[in-house]
Amino acid sequence: MNDEIDRLRAENQRLTAELAKQNEAIAKLQHYLRRLLRGRFGRATEKLLGLPATDQQLIAEIEAFLGADRAVQPAASAPTPAETSAQSTAPATAAAPAAPAVPARGARQRPSVAYPNLEVRESVADVPAAQRLDADGRPLVRCGQEVVETIVFTKPEVFIQRTVHVRYRSSSEVDAAGRAVTAGVPVPERIVDGGMLADQTVQAIVIGKFADALPANRTLEILARSGCRLSASVVDAAVAALGDLLAPMAEAIRADLRNAPVVGVDGAIMRCRDPALRRRCRRTPIYTVTDGTQAWYWWAPDETHAHASEVVAGFFRWLITDGWRGWRRCHSARLPNPDLAELTPKRWADQQRGRIRAAC
Repeated sequence: MNDEIDRLRAENQRLTAELAKQNEAIAKLQHYLRRLLRGRFGRATEKLLGLPATDQQLIAEIEAFLGADRAVQPAASAPTPAETSAQSTAPATAAAPAAPAVPARGARQRPSVAYPNLEVRESVADVPAAQRLDADGRPLVRCGQEVVETIVFTKPEVFIQRTVHVRYRSSSEVDAAGRAVTAGVPVPERIVDGGMLADQTVQAIVIGKFADALPANRTLEILARSGCRLSASVVDAAVAALGDLLAPMAEAIRADLRNAPVVGVDGAIMRCRDPALRRRCRRTPIYTVTDGTQAWYWWAPDETHAHASEVVAGFFRWLITDGWRGWRRCHSARLPNPDLAELTPKRWADQQRGRIRAAC
C-alpha cells in the first residue's frame, strides 16, 4: 500500500513539472502572438513604442521555439503498456524531481524572475587591477558581489539591466574597527532607491505623461504587451519621487517668474482619482503661470475662488488673466500686493482684436 502511494505521489510530481513546462511554453507563445498583433493592428503609439521586429523575424523565432519543443517531446514520450505494468509492480526506489518552489505571497522577486520573457543585459562593475592591492602590495581577495537589476524602458525596447558590483577584501590589512579592508565599486544613487525601475525608465514615463500626453496607464499597457506587467503603485511612486527631486527647480522657476515684467495666468481642469467616489475621478483645477519662456504650475483640490490669491501670491507686476471671478475678486481686494497692476481681460481682448484688424 505504501509503495502504491509513493508511486502515485511521484507520478503526480512528474505531471506537475510537465504542466509547469507547458504553461511556460504557452506564455511564450502568447508573448509572440501579442508582438505580432501589436505590429499589425496596434495604434500609432504602440507601433512606435513596440519592439522593432518584423513579422519574418517573429515567425522565425516561433518556428525555432516549436522545433526545440518537438525535439524534446520524443525523449519524454509516454511509456509503453509493458513499461506501465512493470512500473506498477516494481517498488518506487527514487522520487521524481520536486516541482519548482513557489515564492511566498508578498515576497519580492528579482525582475529577471518576475519577468522571464524580458532580455537580460549584464555588465560587471569591477575594481581596476591597479587598485586590487592593499597597503603592503598584496592582492585583495574577492569576497562577494552585489547584483542590481533594473527594468529599462527606452523606446522602442524593454529589457532588464543587470549590473554586478564586485567586492574585494584584504587578507592581512584591517581598519580601525578590526575589520578587513574592502574595496569595490559603490552602487550609484538612483531616483527610486532600491526600486526595480531604472532612471531612464522613470524619465520616459514622466516625459510621456507630462510632455507627450501619454497617460501612465497607457504606458503600463505598452510594457505589459512587451512581457513586463508592472503595478500602478510602482509607477506612481516613481513619478512622485521624480517630482520631489525636481521640486527645487520648480521653486527656482517661480522665483524667476515673480521678477518677470508681464506674466499670464490661466486655469485648466484635470481629473484626479478620488477614493471617496468609488474609484471614480473628480474635477480639480491646475493653474499655469508663464512669461512665454517658462511655466510654473499650481494644483488646487477644488475650484473655489479663494485659491486665486494663492496662485498669484508674490507677483507684483503686470498680470494677464481671463474673466474668472476669482481673478476679479483678487484684483478688487488688491491682493496679494497693493501695487499689483492687472490688465483686465476685456482690454486685453480688445487690444488683440485691434492688432489683428491692423494686420489684416
